[in-house]
Amino acid sequence: MQLSTMAQLPVEHGGLDGESVVMVTESSFSATRLNQIAESIQQRYSDIITWNPCDRIFIQPIKTVDELIQSIESDFPTFCQQRRIRLVIIDSIAALMRTEFDRDQAPERANVMHSLCSHLRRLQTQYRLAVVVTNQVSATITDGDLAQSLPEPGSDLETNGKSNDATPRVSASFPSLAERRARCKPALGLAWASCVTHRLLLTLTHRRVTIADDPTAGQPQTSVVRRLSIVFSPRLPTDRECRYVITAQGIRGIADEAEAEAEA
Repeated sequence: MQLSTMAQLPVEHGGLDGESVVMVTESSFSATRLNQIAESIQQRYSDIITWNPCDRIFIQPIKTVDELIQSIESDFPTFCQQRRIRLVIIDSIAALMRTEFDRDQAPERANVMHSLCSHLRRLQTQYRLAVVVTNQVSATITDGDLAQSLPEPGSDLETNGKSNDATPRVSASFPSLAERRARCKPALGLAWASCVTHRLLLTLTHRRVTIADDPTAGQPQTSVVRRLSIVFSPRLPTDRECRYVITAQGIRGIADEAEAEAEA
């Protein structure tokens, strides 16, 4: 949502000086949340954005792979000729592919994904678009993880579903946050990995920071710190990452000193 709003800013202010199309495949789009973020961006850039940002964001629900193909190959090119579209967001590609293709249909799924990416690249070149596609992740579960999740033999948790101290008894500690991150792999396999040119990973951390200047809150609120990491990119170094929080106004980056305070 914030990307589609920020894209309306001039290039010199970090935007794309254009409109956005958001194709939603996973759930209903929250117009209330979009209005909230758009209002915040408009207030921040009141001397630049003199229009309602929501009027330049076009939401298209997509329910099936056939609808996505129809939209990208037929409908979208015509729309680009009529409007100043500069950003396309598909949220997400995995939801459709996982739903409509079984495991034994991997070749057919790969052909569809390659065809879609080929069309998106042509549109990107022709209309100078930025294309953002979200994906899901899959976690690798080991036998050790399953053993750790089971109660100790003879424990209260095993016999009646509850423990006297309300704490599940497990045979060993769970994997650390870093270990869990390492086990997360992008959905759709190598077929999709070969289609993308940049990959960014969004993860949660175990830290929280105080949001003291949130105008919608009566008192300071805390928010979970999240991390954006560059997994691979032909231009950007992969050892770079940034930390951010989600507020009522949208995404906000946090400085190193705020991160250090959160860890204290």
